[in-house]
Amino acid sequence: MTKAISPLHLLLCAALVMLAAPLSAASFDCSRAETRIEQTICAVPELSYLDELMANNYWAMRGANIGDGAMEDLMSTQRQWLSRRDQCKDVDCLLDQYLQRIDQICIYPVLTGAFPDCREAY
Repeated sequence: MTKAISPLHLLLCAALVMLAAPLSAASFDCSRAETRIEQTICAVPELSYLDELMANNYWAMRGANIGDGAMEDLMSTQRQWLSRRDQCKDVDCLLDQYLQRIDQICIYPVLTGAFPDCREAY
């Protein structure tokens, strides 16, 4: 004889699955994090959130019509920022780098079309 599963049991199982799921939302696959910086981003939920937010804003601006010169500047400053970010030795430095970059990304004026939906950190 089989026993029916109660709704409460199903709810508890669903809650356990959700708790076991990774809470990070980094812009990259944390299971493939190789560098110390990537591992730190994955280990600190706030950094993971900021990383995804920064990446979303960056790609939103990349998709906007900001002109060739501004696009080159956006990509160049992103490479420079990644280099500075990778020099960080602690979480506070990483937090500062992300907060500064998130503010910088969406300052480019859009020539035509709608301005991308950039999000603020807080």
